[in-house]
Amino acid sequence: MAVFVTVGIVFLLTMGYFFLMIFFPEWVGMSGDDTRKVLESHKDETGGTPAEGQQEGETGSASEIDPR
Repeated sequence: MAVFVTVGIVFLLTMGYFFLMIFFPEWVGMSGDDTRKVLESHKDETGGTPAEGQQEGETGSASEIDPR
């Protein structure tokens, strides 16, 4: 019985941590000045992020990228 209670408590604490990671990342140390600087350096000129497979500075849509 004690094992089930312990596993249940660990599960609830883990789910609580995941909730905080998603909705309040600052509370669990997942953001800050350094994180904001990195995120800003990864954005392109239009304010978005490059399409998957698209390198920094490339133009065009992801469907136009050579699949080599």
